[in-house]
Amino acid sequence: MATILLTCNSEDFDIALGLKSSIQCELGIKVSLHIEDDSDDEDDHLDAVVELATVLLVFEFGDSNISAWVTINGMDIAQSNYKESAFPEAIDFSKNFSKGIAVLDDILYTDFGLDTRASTQVQSHHHLTPLTV
Repeated sequence: MATILLTCNSEDFDIALGLKSSIQCELGIKVSLHIEDDSDDEDDHLDAVVELATVLLVFEFGDSNISAWVTINGMDIAQSNYKESAFPEAIDFSKNFSKGIAVLDDILYTDFGLDTRASTQVQSHHHLTPLTV
């Protein structure tokens, strides 16, 4: 099971909300959204989620960036095929939103062994099953 925490500033809220919905629908992954503000208040829950995250990715939308803290239960980045660098990997969503989702799906599958297709096929089948009385 995987979860994603998206963090962004208030100016990018609409983009992040659309992204949250798309990831949940297309990949079947639970996504939470945190809007950062300028206050110095500490958020212990946010800090805990970030600390447990397996990997940080950045989703680029033109000049806007949304951080994606991906947590894969039972997976440590050292156990994965993911090659960490000094900066988080950026996925460009600017030109093609579906392509960005596909790149994310590929990273999750190739580098972490997370097959999101199984959960989306079950969801699709569930929606297509006729109701019988």
